[in-house]
Amino acid sequence: MTDTDQDSEIAAMIGGAIAGFIEARHSPARVRMLLKDPTGYDRAVWTHMAEEGWLTARLPEGSGGVGLSLTTTASMVRAFGGALLPEPLIACAFMPSAILASCGSDALLSDLMSGQHLATLAWQESIAQTAPAPPTTRLESAQDGYRLNGRKLNVPHGATCDILLVSALHGDGATAIVTVQAGAAGITVTPHDHREGGRFASLDFVDVEIPGDALLLVGEAADRALDQAITEGTVLLSAYLAGMSEKILEIATDYARTREQFGRVIGSFQALQHKLVDLAMRVRLTTATIDHATRALDRDLPSADAAVAAAKASSAGTAFLVSRKAIQILGAIGYTQEADAGLYLTAAIGLTPWLGGERHQRRRFATLALTKDD
Repeated sequence: MTDTDQDSEIAAMIGGAIAGFIEARHSPARVRMLLKDPTGYDRAVWTHMAEEGWLTARLPEGSGGVGLSLTTTASMVRAFGGALLPEPLIACAFMPSAILASCGSDALLSDLMSGQHLATLAWQESIAQTAPAPPTTRLESAQDGYRLNGRKLNVPHGATCDILLVSALHGDGATAIVTVQAGAAGITVTPHDHREGGRFASLDFVDVEIPGDALLLVGEAADRALDQAITEGTVLLSAYLAGMSEKILEIATDYARTREQFGRVIGSFQALQHKLVDLAMRVRLTTATIDHATRALDRDLPSADAAVAAAKASSAGTAFLVSRKAIQILGAIGYTQEADAGLYLTAAIGLTPWLGGERHQRRRFATLALTKDD
């Protein structure tokens, strides 16, 4: 059996479990309810996902995880995207696990695997930042450990997570990653407006006391772990957006097959058929781009970074385009709160800018491609 065949078999088994989970515990009504909730997710569902092993899908088996490839994990995330599952699997499981697996913190890994606590990565210091850079947040030595000072932007679920994994500049000029308990003295949390489906916050750290054993990684190890977390998070977010696009296209196509106008189903009109075919081609191209990126990362190919930029650019643009066009196909009903189509457009508005929108990632792809040619 080839690696591709094995990936497909594992993905099919996981897909069946996810389909059963979504049917039993999730619905568009739940999405609407959680849109109004400041946390945006359900702790009980999060615990169930931990029991299924989904939170640790990317952790190596030696660390107690499942050890799935990125390609298989992406297929799992696409299924969650199609259902608009609001639990922060990418931000609070996959990205933190890339950090924790590198430092071998058994206690934190145990918390993550059990679903007992949620962790998030605080690393961005400018709105447009989508790749690691030397942080301005500083970690300075103190009598009983360290003191943390600085500001982080766009921290996913930064107002509701239990553990913060914060990048900072260590006293010797190297990048460091420390664990900080949410709610610690000296942290000011400013939640962002979440009406468009995003759950982000700005975090200010003023003389936050950090114990010595909270220092997880320093230097090249911290840089590598941070780069891996952001890269994997970007391609998995692309997969989530692709799942959204597939589902909203399905909703629009089903509606076109049943809605009658002028004595005919509207799907029989050639203009609408062409529009749906164009959207279907766009979605398939996006899923192929994501598959190429995950396989490049799984094989550690030199072209992987450019492939990830292409995947995020394609998925962001497609999710926004298909959501808007689907609402147009549905007509007036598509603009109502009762129509599920609006949920996908809301999610697209909230999620596509995270880790770089379409234009930013297109520029990044061009830069990486030119660098490679040189």
